Amino acid sequence: MQHELHELQRRRTKLEKLLLGHHPSLRASESLFPEWDTFAGEFLVHDGYQRLLTSIIRVQNRLRNCTKFAWITRYRLANLNYVVAPEKLMTLDELPPGWGLLESNDRAGLNLYQQPQFMRIQNPASWLERIGQSATARWLRQEGLVGKSEWFQPTLNL
Repeated sequence: MQHELHELQRRRTKLEKLLLGHHPSLRASESLFPEWDTFAGEFLVHDGYQRLLTSIIRVQNRLRNCTKFAWITRYRLANLNYVVAPEKLMTLDELPPGWGLLESNDRAGLNLYQQPQFMRIQNPASWLERIGQSATARWLRQEGLVGKSEWFQPTLNL
């Protein structure tokens, strides 16, 4: 599984370099030098690239016993995602696509090892609304006020 993940990550890096050559508008322009620019792949509709990212996430989930990294990225819960780990604990192959890596050590605190990719998030109020709806519906079912077959849809006026 580690070897498969390494190969998928290598293919992703190569594909991103090729796509940047064909789509220069996908450069994130976060640095002074173009060779250090990150790839803003969220704006690209490319079936092969999306399938490759899906494969990477699938292999990472099998390796990590279905951790929630993929969910955070899929549901766009944050603009910038970081993994904070001790030095040399994690390789870039193990890092979820688009995530940054901060390595901690005793001397310097946190060092940025991999820059994250900026991701657009959905309206945060919609997530809070859904969380509130779910919690309210669960509470009403526990109290016996609403049966399991009934569906409770409160409205939230912002």
